[in-house]
Amino acid sequence: MGRRKKKMLCWTIKELRAHCSHEM
Repeated sequence: MGRRKKKMLCWTIKELRAHCSHEM
């Protein structure tokens, strides 16, 4: 469940830093 929520926000930590970094 936890990893599923993360997928919604961002695919992975790598992507999170690349794409969601500016959003956060």
